[in-house]
Order: sequence, then C-alpha cells, then structure tokens
Amino acid sequence: MKSSVLSNWNIPWLPSLALILFLTVFIIMLVMIFRKGSKELYAAQSALPLEEEGRKNNE
Repeated sequence: MKSSVLSNWNIPWLPSLALILFLTVFIIMLVMIFRKGSKELYAAQSALPLEEEGRKNNE
C-alpha cells in the first residue's frame, strides 16, 4: 500500500533530503563526541554502571 501511494507522488528530491538529514545528524554526532572536554564526561558516565549503590547516592 505504501509503495502504491508513493508511486503516485512526484517527489524526486526526497532521497536527497534523506541523505542531507543523515549527514547532518552524523556530523553533529561526531562533533559532540570529539569536542574538547568530552573525554572526561564519557569516562565518568562509563564508570556509572560499575559503581556500588552506596557510592552513587553519597551514603
């Protein structure tokens, strides 16, 4: 059903829009990962599952 509906629309720009959207999200993700100071943030977050319950709640 979806293919029959989409075949009636003239939207040749849709694949280009999807590619641009994907690349934009991917580049933003890379910038956020490799920005200055992110290593400490991710190191602290990666240690959270390994901490004991008492240490997490400062008891």
